[in-house]
This record gives sequence, C-alpha cells and structure tokens, in this order.
Amino acid sequence: MPDSAEEPDDLSDRPPYRKKTHDTSLTLKDYLETATDASRRTRFITIAMVVASVLLLVSVLNSAPTGWISLRIGALSDPTSKYTLEKFPLLCRCEPLVYDDPDLVRYCAEELGRDGQKTEEDIKKMFWPYDRLEGEKAKLKKELAELKPQDAAGKIIEDKVAKLDAAQKDVCDAEKMGLKDFRNALVRSEVDTKYTVRAPFFGVAFDINDIGLLGGLSLSIILIMLRLSLRNQIAGMRIGFKAALASDRARRFYEVLAAQQVFVFPYLEDRRQRANAAMGWTEAFWLKTPFGKFSRKAKGWLRSTTKGLKRRIDTGLELQDEARPSDDADAGGWRVNRNASLRLVPKLLCLLPFAIYAIQFSFDLKTRHYGDYLSPWRMRMLVIIDALFLLNILVLGLWCVAKWNEVDKLWDYFDVETRDDGGPAGGDEDSHAA
Repeated sequence: MPDSAEEPDDLSDRPPYRKKTHDTSLTLKDYLETATDASRRTRFITIAMVVASVLLLVSVLNSAPTGWISLRIGALSDPTSKYTLEKFPLLCRCEPLVYDDPDLVRYCAEELGRDGQKTEEDIKKMFWPYDRLEGEKAKLKKELAELKPQDAAGKIIEDKVAKLDAAQKDVCDAEKMGLKDFRNALVRSEVDTKYTVRAPFFGVAFDINDIGLLGGLSLSIILIMLRLSLRNQIAGMRIGFKAALASDRARRFYEVLAAQQVFVFPYLEDRRQRANAAMGWTEAFWLKTPFGKFSRKAKGWLRSTTKGLKRRIDTGLELQDEARPSDDADAGGWRVNRNASLRLVPKLLCLLPFAIYAIQFSFDLKTRHYGDYLSPWRMRMLVIIDALFLLNILVLGLWCVAKWNEVDKLWDYFDVETRDDGGPAGGDEDSHAA
C-alpha cells in the first residue's frame, strides 16, 4: 500500500484536459490588428501626456507675475504708457500728463497706430470726436476775437464755446471710463485665471497652489500608463512577429505594421521604386536652381561628415543599421530612414513632463513666501510632495525612454530577421502577399 500522501486526489469533479491541437482560428491579420491596437494606445497616451503637460505649463504661465495679463494690467495702470495710448488713443488729447513729455507728444503725432494696419484716414478717425469739437471751438474763438468787447454776440459765442468744452470733457470722460472698465475686466480675468485653475474636462476648479500636487499626480499616472502601454506594444510586436516569422509573409507583415507607426520610425525601402516619382514641380524646379544644387551638395557633405557620429550613436543604442543598404540619395530606389534625430522625438516627449514640472516646482519655490503667509506647515508639506513628484516623474520618464529604446531595437531586429523572409523589400512581385 502506498502512503496516503502519494495517493492521487479525486479527479471525478474536474474537467478533462483538452488535447493540444494546432489552432488555425487565428490569422496574421489578427496578430497585425493586435500589434496595431497596442501601438495606437501608446500613441493616444502620449498625446494625452503632451496635452496634460501643456495645460500645466499654461497654468504656470498664467499665474506667473511676468505673465502677459499681469503686464497688460500694469501698463494700463499708467494712462501715459504707450500701450495705453495705443489702445485708447483719445488720451493723447485728454490726458494733461501727455503734454508734459515731449517723447509722448511726438509718439501721439507721428508713431501712434503706424506700426499696425491703420492708414492715415484711420488715424484721423481715432481723434475725430475730439478734433471735430476742437475745430469748431477754434472757429468760434476766431469770431470772438474779431468782435468788440461790448458786442452782445460775444456772450452767445462764449456760451457755445463752453458747451463745446463740456462736450470735449464728455468725450474724454467716456474714453477714461472705457480704460477703467477694460482694466477692471482684465483684473477680474486675472483673478479667475491666476489664482484658480479650471479643469476643462471635469468642470471643477482648484487653487493655483494645488497645481503642483494635482499636476504631479496626473503626470505620474499618465507616465505609468505609458510605461504599461509600451510593455503591451512590445509584447504585441513579439507575438505578431513570432507568427509572421513562422509563415512566409514576415516581410509583408513588417511593412504593413511599420506603415501604421507614428512615434517610431521603422526602416522601409523599395530598391526598384523611383524615388522622384512623387516629386512635385516646386521641388523639381528647386533642384535645378543654383541654390538647390548647392543645398544638395551641402547635404551630401553633411551626411558624409556625420557618418562617423551616427555610427557611434547607433552603436551606443545597439541599433543594427550596418545591415541596411547605403543611404546615398543617388543609389536609386525609395527608402524611409530612421536617423538619430527622429529616434529622439518620442524620448524627448517622455521627458517633457519632467521639464514642465521642473518649471512648476521652481515657481513654487520662488513664491513659497505667499503660502507661508497663509499656512507655513501646509506650504512646507507641499514643497516636499512636489519634490517627490519631480523625482518620480524623472524616474518614470527615463523608464519610458528605456522602453522606447527597446521598441527601436526590436524594429531593427525584425528588420534584419525579415529581410530574407518572403523576398527582399521591393523584391519579386510573385512573392506571397500579406
């Protein structure tokens, strides 16, 4: 009798094991759609990360003391500033302080409105309400000067002049009231945007001092989602190419999947296809001009001089560009190269949240005395949390950069692996289609 520990369990309640059979329900199209969906999710999360970073930067710029709205309010506080005179030109006639400054007198007479789209007629219309009354006053004063002191008509003319003075005062009061209302509207807008941030997607508002906490949390979550999406994209690529390499259509699978990429730049080529087939007449004309010929020669010289640097970069990134044909533009054929500058695009986007959050963190440090006036301990905790978020965003960003580098290396690897599978790129038309 065997020991009880070695006796098998009762398997009567368990379903029987299925026999392993070859699964023919999945096709290369299913694998292609899976890999494409994973790449599309990564692209969507990357765009959401950029949008969130821009919104955070906008909030920081709006709350900064050097923001445009603050500068406008400061300029409008001075009725003799050139910005105020440009917006409210009648102050050139109505503001006594303008006449005390020769530079402002010259500006009102010669430069006002001439740096924009205004014509001489438009400039005359700006001063018309005041200058029309001034012209009528000048005529009446001239008539009054020709009359004798005891003439009864002089009293009538003096009354008309007084009414014209009152009308001019009303025109000036209306212009000054317009300046006051405009400035007050900007102040209200500043209060709404400088100290309160409104989330456009959720309809909620929060204090500007909490932008570091909520922005850091949002960027961290988005970077984590990007990291997980990149993991899923890498897995989808490996699974898809595993099925493709087991068939005779691996190169076609590579080309179709590569054509759907946005933030990665797989190498594509067709050595039989004419590269100038899609050249427009403007580009063709440009290449025939002396400048076009010179630019082509300069491009070739730069390519040859930077070839060693590109090789060092590719070696550092462990890319396998040496297995590809020459990049010489005169070699014929059509190709899409993936140079080092293009490879940096998605990686820089991963570090964009860190750069913008660093600006936000430095702004919090510079303005922390405002928070100390309200609640010292809360401001101290906010600075500590912001510092932790800044470090976390940097780590997550670098992690995503490493994963983007892995995606790049995978595309290089599968480029080499699929070159002899199903014929070379642009090879025999009788090869199997994907």
